[in-house]
Amino acid sequence: MRVQTVSLFRFLRYSRRSVSEVKNQLYVALDEDYITQNEFAEVYELCSEVSKMLYGFMRYLRKSRIA
Repeated sequence: MRVQTVSLFRFLRYSRRSVSEVKNQLYVALDEDYITQNEFAEVYELCSEVSKMLYGFMRYLRKSRIA
């Protein structure tokens, strides 16, 4: 693996972890009544989509042997 690719994968892993962190904080925001149930559901769904896109991109890179 080239150095740039290793750095890219590290960035993508950090990005997925950050999305997970946002999902966890959404529960806190909901419990503390900072956001409504509808806002929670909307943002949680967006986070899930971003996580799937990141995972798909990582999988694509591995399969295409760029990694």
